[in-house]
Amino acid sequence: MLDSLQGKRIAYVGIGLSKNNHFATLLKDNFNADSYFLNYTAGPGSADSLMNILGTQYDVVILGIHQYKKYPSANFGVSMEGINLFNALSKQENVYSFVFGNPYLISNFPDTKNLVICYEDDDLMQETALRFIQGDLVPKGTLPVTVSEQYHFGAGQ
Repeated sequence: MLDSLQGKRIAYVGIGLSKNNHFATLLKDNFNADSYFLNYTAGPGSADSLMNILGTQYDVVILGIHQYKKYPSANFGVSMEGINLFNALSKQENVYSFVFGNPYLISNFPDTKNLVICYEDDDLMQETALRFIQGDLVPKGTLPVTVSEQYHFGAGQ
């Protein structure tokens, strides 16, 4: 998926996390990625602070959204701070976004440049996402549902 990551400065931003999960650890072990977190209880201004920390110091940002609810009420339990951070980062060309869970959440992210939907948030799916990043898996999936006008049934590759 990504061009060679050798020699690149990589950040992982885990929305919905307070500490490393399996995916963050895999990215650290394989690419020496720095990890940053924004949990769903983070207060106003937390996303802006994180954006300032990231600045322009990274060549690649891998963005993941984790541990959200299965059901759509209150944006699946994802805070507005989390949605705003995801939207701000995911519009950038050097950001690769992974949504780990219910695909309907992506209706909140209409302008995402590079988006991968992972239907589960477990170790196996996170290892699969890593293999995708490494180029060991070729994307072949398409959306089995219509999520929004932008993300319709059959979208993807």
